[in-house]
Amino acid sequence: MREHGGTFYSLVRGVASGDSEVRAVVEEAREEQAGRVVAAFLELGVPDTPLLRIALRSWVAFAEEALVESALGTDLSADEIVAFLERSARAVVAALD
Repeated sequence: MREHGGTFYSLVRGVASGDSEVRAVVEEAREEQAGRVVAAFLELGVPDTPLLRIALRSWVAFAEEALVESALGTDLSADEIVAFLERSARAVVAALD
């Protein structure tokens, strides 16, 4: 992420005003990521509900922002960022109870 921070930043933050084809590709990638996260929680036995899907799709946006901010604005290690994102995803799912 840090090696390609400028590209990631422009894709994540610049997508709203960019080319429609780029927006479509970025949105497709977001949906795929959300699907992977949902699938991981389903494998852990979390019930599949509309709220779960909404929460985790929202978490993907949160994770994008956290990655941009941490990569461009801090010296946090990759392990610290990953651990934080893992905890935050679990917390989002726990909030559904």
